[in-house]
Amino acid sequence: MNLRTLITRAMRGFREERRLYLSAIFSLAIAFLCLASAILALRNFETLSSRWSEAGKLSLYLDEGLSVEATAELELLLSGLREIRRIEHISNEEARLEFLAGAVDGAALRELPAELFPSSLELYLEPNLAAADIEALATRLGTLSGVASLERYQSFFERLDRMIGAGRWGTIGLSLLVALLVFGVVGSTIRLSLARRSREIEVMKLVGAQPSFIRGPFIVEGVFQGAAAALIAIVTLAVFYFGFRSEIDLGVRLFFGGETLFFGPGAIVGFLIGGALMGGLGSTLSLRRYLA
Repeated sequence: MNLRTLITRAMRGFREERRLYLSAIFSLAIAFLCLASAILALRNFETLSSRWSEAGKLSLYLDEGLSVEATAELELLLSGLREIRRIEHISNEEARLEFLAGAVDGAALRELPAELFPSSLELYLEPNLAAADIEALATRLGTLSGVASLERYQSFFERLDRMIGAGRWGTIGLSLLVALLVFGVVGSTIRLSLARRSREIEVMKLVGAQPSFIRGPFIVEGVFQGAAAALIAIVTLAVFYFGFRSEIDLGVRLFFGGETLFFGPGAIVGFLIGGALMGGLGSTLSLRRYLA
C-alpha cells in the first residue's frame, strides 16, 4: 500500500469520526500548550542567566552627597584595575529616569525627587573572570572610601541557578505526564474508532487483508492527532506571545534586563515532530492490544 492510499484512507476515517477526533485534538492541545509554555519560560530564563553571567557586572552605590571631584577620583582609581573593562556613572537623576522609564505607571511617580535614587558606578568586568577573582575584587571595592554599598548579584545568580535546575526537572516531569496523556487520549480515541468500524475491519480480514493494511490508517490518524494538537498549541502560544510581547518585555526589562525570545524554526519543527511521534506511538500501542 502506497503512502497516498494510506493517507487517503486515514482522512476518510477522520471525516467519519471528526467529532471524536476534534475533541481529542483540542484536549491534547491544552496539554501541549502547558508544556510549550513551560519550555519557553525555561528557555528564556536560561538565556537571561547566561547573558547576565557573561556580562560580569558589579554595582557600586555611592555615599549620599559625594562630591563630583571625589566621584571622578574614585572612577579614575577603578579604571586602573585590570579586572574592570568599562565603568558607567549613573547619577541620581539618571537613576530616577531609568526607573520611571521601566515603571508601569511612570506618570504617577514623576514627582519623586532624584535624591531618593542613589547614584552608582556600574562596573563591567572582563569576561571569563574566575569566581574567586570576582569575590576578591568585591571585597576590595567594599572598603573604598565613598562607597555606601556594593551589589554583586551572586546570591541572585545562585537562586536563579537553583530555580532553573528545578525548572528543568519540572519540565521533564511535565513532558512525561503529557506523553502519558497523549497515549491515553489517542489510545481511547483509536479504540472507539475501532469499535465503530468493527464490521469494516472484519470484512477486510475475511478478504485476506494484511494486518499492516488494517493498522496503517489508524496509526496515521494517531500521528495526525498528535501533530495537529502540537500545532494548535504552538500557534496559540505564538498569538499570545507576539500579541503581548511589548508588555512582557517591559516587565522583563524592569526586573531582569534584556528581552524575551520565542522558539526558533528548528524548535517548532521538533515540537511538532514530537507531538506526531507521541500520537503515533499511542495509536500503535492501542492497536497492538486491541487489534492483534
